[in-house]
This record gives sequence, structure tokens and C-alpha cells, in this order.
Amino acid sequence: MGTKLRDMMEQLGHLSSDIFNKTLRVVTVERAPFTMKRIGDNNETEYYGFCVDMVTELSRYLGFDYEMYDVRGFGVKKKSGNWTGQIREILNENADFSVAPLSVSPDRQMVVDFTTPFMHSGVGMVTKAPELNQMGYFGFVKPFRTEVWLAIMVAFFVISAAISLVSRWRLRSKVGDPVNDNDDKFTLQNSFWLALWSVMRKGGEPAPRSPPVRILVAFWWFFALIVITTYTANLTASLTVNRMSSSINSLEDLAAQTDIPYGLVRGGGYYKFFQSRATEPEGIIGSGTVFERMWYAMISIREHGVRNYVEGMGRARNGSYVYMADDTTLAYDVITDPECKLMMVGVPFLHRGYGIPTKKGSPLAEALTLGILKMQETGTLDLLKTKWWPKNGCPLFGPDPEVKRGDIGLDVFAGVFMVLGAGILLAIIVAACEIIVTGTSTKKESSTDSYDCNDEELENGYKPETITAQAEPLSQELLRCIQTGRVKVTVCPTMTS
Repeated sequence: MGTKLRDMMEQLGHLSSDIFNKTLRVVTVERAPFTMKRIGDNNETEYYGFCVDMVTELSRYLGFDYEMYDVRGFGVKKKSGNWTGQIREILNENADFSVAPLSVSPDRQMVVDFTTPFMHSGVGMVTKAPELNQMGYFGFVKPFRTEVWLAIMVAFFVISAAISLVSRWRLRSKVGDPVNDNDDKFTLQNSFWLALWSVMRKGGEPAPRSPPVRILVAFWWFFALIVITTYTANLTASLTVNRMSSSINSLEDLAAQTDIPYGLVRGGGYYKFFQSRATEPEGIIGSGTVFERMWYAMISIREHGVRNYVEGMGRARNGSYVYMADDTTLAYDVITDPECKLMMVGVPFLHRGYGIPTKKGSPLAEALTLGILKMQETGTLDLLKTKWWPKNGCPLFGPDPEVKRGDIGLDVFAGVFMVLGAGILLAIIVAACEIIVTGTSTKKESSTDSYDCNDEELENGYKPETITAQAEPLSQELLRCIQTGRVKVTVCPTMTS
């Protein structure tokens, strides 16, 4: 490139009258980090950014001065045939050339001349970065899915019932040694207890002795070993590593799903690209391509599209939306995002070059091309890109999928303490119910016995004292029942030989 560049620079002589020592008007569009503006010390608008530095270097190489102003919009052709934005400014001769992340397209090439591209870009996709998976109060149940927990519970009840039924069957069939085989011990309650302490890896009584029950318990122990080992491994990983994942990792993933909407600026260059791919004849691109499916998905719901870049980034930042735009601009916004909520997904596609447009037939295009080639040869463009796209900042493709947790706080074990408290409360309730039921039954039996005895007393004319049977000594109660005839005493004579 060096020899070719020197030859081209020698041809600048015939362009000197058009460029050297002239003040050129440059139009731009505010878009970080290419062109940004601020209010200076003299309350005047100051422009800065990658494109501003590039124009400054070009002016130094080619010997011209410049004044810059900005407009809204890069340049889109309307249905009426008129252009907007920067392209309109050049066609109306309000500006000598434009500098911005403006891609070279066939429609634009028809009305303006472009320089050689100073940067290449593709269509990137940005969305909200996934958040860290929080354990929650009941995070200890997350190692298994709900259906796994239900299956384990079903297996627990099935094995308990099987142990009890086999023991009852052997007992009724009078099989085995009734002294050594403790089949009578394995009621349904004890079978549940055996299955429970087996899972908890704690010893308990009674222990199985008969061969069939031992076979059942042995296989249950093997099942419990696999379940506990798997649960422990997954729980350890959940406590020490926080995993993050994104469901979209490529353009094909985006087109294949329907849960997350996606879109781009309506009416823009990329919008027209998708539209053209969906309307191409079948023989050229085939039917059912990724771009065609994405196009029909985007136009099916108008809200999938956005009016401008700012709206698209806002929707992506709020979550559940994938915004597509130039990957160079998206990369800068992701890296410099204050809250690091954004991330890029997939690989950029539809690569195009950014060029500097000038009026059709203007010698500026050739001169600016020579300047761009010189900046490429000297590495100036690479230095400017390194300056305005910082390497330090938010991760471009989101946080590390596996992030080690810090210290484990009480919030992780809160659910375990809740379960323990629920168990204590349940035990107290069961004990209270047993006490109430037992006390009621005992009182009812005592009241019934006293009532029967008093009836017989009244029939025999006996008038008991006004005192409850529960408060009288046992001897007085027995004597009263003997007197009323409720209790009979038979004296057997002693037989002597």
C-alpha cells in the first residue's frame, strides 16, 4: 500500500485549488463515540469523538480548515424520492462532506460519491444481560426440579407400603422363623420410619431381618445413595457458583424463538435489507431463510420496531427485547453502560463499510480517500479506535457465565430454618392433639362408670353422699359398689385333706 499511496499523493497537485487553505463545511450526526458535543467555555458548541479526531487529522494531511454542524438522521430516501439527514445536506450543497457512521449502500451511492471505507461494521444484537441466579429462601430445593421431588416422594410411599405389605403377607402365611424374623414389627408406620431414616443416613429401629424385606431395603438404600449424592453435588455447586445464561446466542436462536421480541429502526437501511430479503424471488435466496422469518416476525407486531436508536437501546435495557443496530455503536454503549445491564449476543452479520459522502463528481472524494489511506498506513485510525472504544469497562458479551459466590449469608439458609421451625410447630401441634384426645377419652370413660354405678345405687335405695366418684378413694368406691350389688364377692371354703 505504501508505493500506491505515494503515487496517489503525487496526484494531489490538481486538487490543491479545491482543498488547500479552504474552510469546508462538515455535517455530522451525534452518535457516541463517533461524534458527541458539549458546551465549551465560551458557551459555544464543541464537537469531540472519533469522527472529529479523524477530520482533524485529514485537515492536517490535506491542508484545509473546517467548521462542523450536526443534523438529525443519517439519510433515508422517502417514498417521494427526497432524502433526509446528512444526504439531504450534501445534495442541497449546505455541506461539502459528511462524517459519521454512515454505511455505503446502493441507494446512497446513486446520489453521492463515497470515499474508501474508514471503518467496517456489521449488524449487532444487544439485549439485557442476565442477572445472577439468586438462591432465595428455599434455594435448597433447587438442585432438583419439581417433578423429581414428586417422583422421590412417590417412591418413598411405594417402598414403605411394599415393606409393610410383604411383612404382613409373610406373617399371615406363617413363613420363616417367627422369633428371628420380626415381620410383626413392620407396621405401615414403622415402614415409613425405616424408609425415612434410610434416606437421612441415620440408624433406627426396627432393623429388617427377613430376606424379602432386606432385599427391598437394600435396593432402597441404593436408590437413596444415588439421590443424596446427586443432591449434595448440585447443592454444593449452587452454593459456591452462581450461573448465568442467555437463551439467545446466535441469529438462528433469535429467529427460532417467539418469546423475546426483536426489532430495529423502522424505515432504516437495515430495515430495508430485511424487507428486500423477504421479497426476493425464491430462486435467488430460497424460501424460509433466517432473514425472511425474522422479517415476518418483526412486521407481525408493529411494536417490535422502534423509531430511533435511543428508543431501541431503552427497550433493550428494560429487558425482554433484542435491538439490532451497528455493532460498533452498540459495543461502545455496552462497554460504557453505567450499570452494566447490557450485553451483545451472537456474531455480527451484514458487514458494511463506513464512508465519507461528498457531492456527486466532487474532487473531495478522491482527496479524502487519499487521506484515509494514509491514516490506515500509519496506523492512525487504529489508534483513534483504541482511544474511543475503551478496553476496560463492562464486559461486551455479559458477565462470566460462572461467577464464584462470596460468603454465604443467612438469606441462603433462611428456608432451612423455616422448615426446622415448621417441624417444631408441627410436633407441638401433634402432641397437643394427643393430649387433648387422650384426656377427653379418659374423662368420658370415668364419667360413664360413675353414672352406671349411681343408677344402681338409686334403684336399691342407696343415697350416696354428694361427692364425685373421681374425688373419692378407691376403697369407698369399691364398698359402695358391693353394697349396691354391682360387685359380688364370693368366698370359697378351704379344702383340707
